[in-house]
Amino acid sequence: MKDKTIIEEKAQKLLEMTGMFCREYLDEDYKQLCAKLIGKMSRKRGVPFLSGRIEIWAAAVVYALGSINFLFDKSFKPYVRPLMIFAPISAHPKAPPPRKRKLSGICSRWAIIIKNFQPNI
Repeated sequence: MKDKTIIEEKAQKLLEMTGMFCREYLDEDYKQLCAKLIGKMSRKRGVPFLSGRIEIWAAAVVYALGSINFLFDKSFKPYVRPLMIFAPISAHPKAPPPRKRKLSGICSRWAIIIKNFQPNI
C-alpha cells in the first residue's frame, strides 16, 4: 500500500513537470503522450522512476518521445533543440540518454501503434 502511494506521488510530480514543459514549449499532443507513457511506466512491475532524480526522469520522458516523433528535426513542428529539454526541467544534459534506453522499448512499440492509428472521422 505504501509503495502505491509513493508511485502515485512520483507519477503526479512527473505529470506536473512534463505538463509544464509541454504547455510552454510543445503542444497538447505531447502532453497527452507524456501522460500515457508515465501511466504505462507506473503500471510496470518494476516502476522505473522510483529510483533516481525525478527531474531526470521527466527530461527522459520528453526526450524519448521527442526522439521517435521528430521533435529534434527543424522541418517538423513543434521543434526544440535537445538541450532545451533539460534546462526548464532542471536536469543535467547528459543524464537522460541512459534512462531513454530504458524507455525506448515502450516508445518503439508506441511508434508502431501511432503509425497504424486510424481516427474515426
